[in-house]
Amino acid sequence: MLLKRNVMLGQKMLLVSCICCLLFICFTASPRIRFQHGIIGAASSNSTSHGSTDASEMAQQLTEALAQVRELQMKLASGSDFAKNKVDESKRAWMNNILRSFSGTGQGGGGSLEAGALTKMLNDPLVFNVSQHLAGFTGLRESELQRRLARQGVYHFEVGHAFADPKSTTELAWFYSTSVDYLFGNAIHPALDFGLTPADGPVLDYSGGVGNNVILLASSGIKCVYFGIGLLEFAFAQYRVRRLGLQNMVHFLKPYDSATGWDFDARKVLRNSSFGTILAIDVLEHIPQWQLTVEALVHSLRPGGRFIEDTPFAADLSTPPAPLPPVTSDVSSIASVVGDEGAEVDVDLRVHVGRGRMSMAQAMGPSMVLLNWSGGGTTNFWRKH
Repeated sequence: MLLKRNVMLGQKMLLVSCICCLLFICFTASPRIRFQHGIIGAASSNSTSHGSTDASEMAQQLTEALAQVRELQMKLASGSDFAKNKVDESKRAWMNNILRSFSGTGQGGGGSLEAGALTKMLNDPLVFNVSQHLAGFTGLRESELQRRLARQGVYHFEVGHAFADPKSTTELAWFYSTSVDYLFGNAIHPALDFGLTPADGPVLDYSGGVGNNVILLASSGIKCVYFGIGLLEFAFAQYRVRRLGLQNMVHFLKPYDSATGWDFDARKVLRNSSFGTILAIDVLEHIPQWQLTVEALVHSLRPGGRFIEDTPFAADLSTPPAPLPPVTSDVSSIASVVGDEGAEVDVDLRVHVGRGRMSMAQAMGPSMVLLNWSGGGTTNFWRKH
């Protein structure tokens, strides 16, 4: 931006200088020309000839000056294109370096989506016309939406994470709260049908994204609760639920209320034994000290309730992690913060955190039992005693 601004300023200064030169030539030449032509009838033939010569010289100088200005304009235009290309190249290199830095470390995707794959995702009936809803919610044109949904360049959420460069758990939470890119990045995730019935409610969708899961549940007559800290995703999910006439089936839970003293706390807002089923799909791997969130979620689950989670943790890096929480060897992605007990700890702040030394079973605690599920993959079903 600084390079571009300097180039534009230089162009303006040079053009102003050229205009001043032209004006000087015109105003100095014109009186002489007017004077010579004004005495044509009274002067001798020699004087008239001399005046004509001066006028011709002034006209020639003016023509040459105009030619020089045109040449300068062409050079400036060429220089502007050169500078713009340099800026664009620098921007592309910066984004590519960011995306490459995430490859192979378990992060959430390092590239854009192909047009064919994106079209297939958006045509999935379990995203419930999300592109049409986004168009209504944002006012963006189709081509503008496509770039964002395809995660092209600056619209990739990992570029946003690198730009935000969070240094603490609170800064990371604020990044997720204010992210624009995750609104589009999560739009393509279809609802997951786990065969739940109204008897399994109320169902908490913890970090519910753009609301695909709660739309499916509410459409099936199941009472549910949407929770999320992303401000745009939260507003968009509310917009969709109202648009579809499902507002009587979905309660929206914010990360602050009277129980938190109206301070941000994504765990304290959860009430004990409130839910029959909890969905935590692709969320725990984004939370430093994730085991504390699991503990709060387990407390909010009633006896006999089910906890369904899918947690693609990142690979833990080479530095051995502390027992709680994990430590990563990537200096740019850890921060020293004060833990819940007041002790200094190193916290993983990558897009996807590592699991560390604590297993999911340990985090769930003795009241939770892992159930077998034929669906396979990384999705796990747990039941509370």
